[in-house]
Amino acid sequence: MPDVLYLDVATARSYVESAGLIFKITQRRVTYPTPPGLVVSQTPEGYDSVFPGTRVLVTVSKAPKCDPAYPDFCLRPFLPDLNCDDIPWHDFHVAQPWDPHGFDGNDNDGWGCET
Repeated sequence: MPDVLYLDVATARSYVESAGLIFKITQRRVTYPTPPGLVVSQTPEGYDSVFPGTRVLVTVSKAPKCDPAYPDFCLRPFLPDLNCDDIPWHDFHVAQPWDPHGFDGNDNDGWGCET
């Protein structure tokens, strides 16, 4: 049984099917900050002994609608790096420890783009 955890779906499917197994996505789950489209769980587990034709059930990560690092407004997750000059918001809450854009600066006080 190939271990396909944290591989993209296409690669995981290829590995599983080339081993003579059946690939099946059973659910998609928000797993922030894991990027969308990666296998985050599999059954049977990698390296288990299985028979040809066994179904491999996987859960695939999906992005949340809004980045949970910035609860005061909705900013799509996984955007290219942004700076305070790129957004219209200032003096907003930054959920710790995630701050993918570094809006909290160097003081790590939980407030972004302070004026």
